[in-house]
Amino acid sequence: MTVVGCSTATAQPTHLESDPYPFLTDNIENAKDGNEPYPFEKTTPNPETTSELEEFETVPSPSHDYGVVTGILLQPGDQEDPYLAEIFLGRAIEAQQPGYEPIVGFSREMDPKAVQDQETGEFYFSDILPGKYALIIWNPISSYIFKDENSGGFLFLDVEAGSTLNLGELRMP
Repeated sequence: MTVVGCSTATAQPTHLESDPYPFLTDNIENAKDGNEPYPFEKTTPNPETTSELEEFETVPSPSHDYGVVTGILLQPGDQEDPYLAEIFLGRAIEAQQPGYEPIVGFSREMDPKAVQDQETGEFYFSDILPGKYALIIWNPISSYIFKDENSGGFLFLDVEAGSTLNLGELRMP
């Protein structure tokens, strides 16, 4: 048996000086709003939307500076049974080059989490910053980003300050 290149020294990666991914990684603190291309402003968790599943209440009214998103999440097919899941809003990140679809940024710890009624499937997000979002259904094995039935692409939601966006009935595929 021949051993070639054997040494007790620890091998050092050769790409430490540069980032191997072609993403912008600096100036995250300098972004002003979600309508600008990535990087966007860092956010802090919202205790009202990231807490564990709360008891469903009446959908709150939007404040002057924030929006509300509501809907009903149901099982696939014609059943009226609710689909119980952790539902989040992921920020849509606009592409820097024309002709490219936005991507969805998502953090289970940081992004808004819905309050869902376990009997009906109704859900709401309160105190949502205005911007473009995607609806994400999360579970420990996989996540699902809701798709637009007409285009087949991601279903993007435009949340406006002082308004309620009602998504109606949504069925899991």
